[in-house]
Amino acid sequence: MRVSLSVIIPAVVVSAAFFIFAITRAIHARLKKPTTGMEGLIGEVGIASTPIVPEGKVSVHGEFWNAISDKNIEKGDRIQVIGVKNLRLQVKKTE
Repeated sequence: MRVSLSVIIPAVVVSAAFFIFAITRAIHARLKKPTTGMEGLIGEVGIASTPIVPEGKVSVHGEFWNAISDKNIEKGDRIQVIGVKNLRLQVKKTE
């Protein structure tokens, strides 16, 4: 009893194609920039909800966060998140 090459070759090709596809997708997912959590906030743009002198509140992604800044920021100014420390966003003013 033997298995024909016309059965073995397509089975090997389909299996190899599946595993190559799965490994490629896994590598892409691993290398992708985080979009959630603290790491996903860095670089995002928001609005100062209160004056930040040096602490205040900002709105990023529709959420209110406590924020700190080295420079004074007025209410309504656009801000960019440059870091996260102790659940406070470190922000800077953007144009």
